[in-house]
Amino acid sequence: MLTLPSLLARASVLAPRRSNRVDDGFVFEDLEQRQLLTITIAIPINDFSHNRGAPAAVVNLANRYTDPSVSSVVRFITNSGNLDMALFGGAAPNTVANFLSYVNAGAYNNTIFHRETTVPLDGIGVLQGGGFQRPTGNYTTFPPNAAATPQPIPTNASIALENPTGNTRGSIAMARSASINSANSQFFFNVTNNPSLDDTTPNIPDSGYAVFGTLLPASLQVLDALAAFQSTDFSTDFGASFGSLPLRVPPNGQGFVPLPIFPTDYLTISNASVLSGIFGQISVVSGNPNLVTASLNGGNLILTPVGTALGTATITVRITAFDGTFVEDAFDITITNPPPAIGGIQGQSNIAVGQSMLLSAFGVRDLDATGGGVGSVAFYYDTNGDGELDGADELLGADTSATGGWNFRVSTSGMVAGANRIFARVTDTENATTTTSLVVTLRATVPTGVITPDETTVPPGQNVGLDIGGLPDASGIRRVSIFLDTDGNGLLNPLTDRLIGHAVYNSGSGSWTYTVSGEDLMEGLNRIFARTTDNYGNLGGLTSSLITVDV
Repeated sequence: MLTLPSLLARASVLAPRRSNRVDDGFVFEDLEQRQLLTITIAIPINDFSHNRGAPAAVVNLANRYTDPSVSSVVRFITNSGNLDMALFGGAAPNTVANFLSYVNAGAYNNTIFHRETTVPLDGIGVLQGGGFQRPTGNYTTFPPNAAATPQPIPTNASIALENPTGNTRGSIAMARSASINSANSQFFFNVTNNPSLDDTTPNIPDSGYAVFGTLLPASLQVLDALAAFQSTDFSTDFGASFGSLPLRVPPNGQGFVPLPIFPTDYLTISNASVLSGIFGQISVVSGNPNLVTASLNGGNLILTPVGTALGTATITVRITAFDGTFVEDAFDITITNPPPAIGGIQGQSNIAVGQSMLLSAFGVRDLDATGGGVGSVAFYYDTNGDGELDGADELLGADTSATGGWNFRVSTSGMVAGANRIFARVTDTENATTTTSLVVTLRATVPTGVITPDETTVPPGQNVGLDIGGLPDASGIRRVSIFLDTDGNGLLNPLTDRLIGHAVYNSGSGSWTYTVSGEDLMEGLNRIFARTTDNYGNLGGLTSSLITVDV
């Protein structure tokens, strides 16, 4: 006589008649259904601000919410209702992949539940399927023809046993023969808690059955409805696998189902499919729909500002699992004035430190249709050189009128030779601001230089050598011009004072030199000016030497 575990072990190849079933009087107490799905928020939506009048904000919900225990949800459409089951891809990855291969191939469509056991008769309560197609013809006479006989479905290679435990009410497991690695297409639902089917047999490792999913709570009543149909021994009619075939028609008083048997009399899985995602529903609610409306479009959350109102709305996304459990992802969206726009800043080039510079902001406009326009454009110098406009930076000035453009002339005396960052901050009449910056490169101030000797006395006709130090070499200086103060007023006047020549750079001494001819000097006091011109044509200050010609 077969033992209870051996009955299920041979389920995919042998289904014993009811006369072989064992009734040991053992009844399993129903346990409370455990929570199946554990949705978590993997990437929460953070609070953010959005401009009034801007296009709707779009938040992609992909990969934000997960269920670590569930990899997919499959639905069986039966003639007693839908059986929705969550599959445990983490605990039984190979078993789930095998099961889904049959689902996706349509192999379970129009198949039947071909075996049923009960606790009073068998010590276990299961409903088994996944092995046979529903007949297409009516069973009217014995023996039935092929069209009236359930035919086996094609199967893939057998798979190894994994996760052989958890045969609780509502779970789904793989049927197999006595070989622990023989499961292929057939499965069974545990109608009751069946701990004897778990891997708990002493000295027999891996003796259980591969549990790879569980029905969602709403489907348990469908399972009970299917299991409520009585079964009859059809092993003589269809083969050994049909010793406990459940049908939707009751047997007569002698335990036999009267003919004919129609295709609609079988407990049928008309369709098997993978449901989209692992959640039953995602919904969204705006806490202030007069400020922001919230909707879903595919996998995106759409948040649309309403009218001209400003403020904050709390948005709540609820993710509901197929079992009715849910989590909520709440965040705030603050609707603000759209800041004014600025295209950039223009500044003058080819100027030295100390010269004035005209700054001009362009592309300045107020983007808020309900606003009062731009109030000012202020210009700042990045005093601390950190690249950010902050309280340490110097306000250079501001233009408060758009007439003639947004301009301001600033002094560069506080800036440095090289790169300098200038900020322009646009402020509209509602105090919304936008800031941009420009880097301007300034040249060093043209040096004046020092003449040696600064004062000397020579006889008539004697030449005087001058050395102008403290100047860059010829790569930074275009020329050093030498003038004679012809009118003797001590001031350089290029129109009246005579240019007598240009100094030459002496790489040996690192200075500029010029020899004043004695013929250019007059008796008495003579003032010689030296003025530097850089490569950009900018003029330096004056330095001078007094030469006295004494008889």
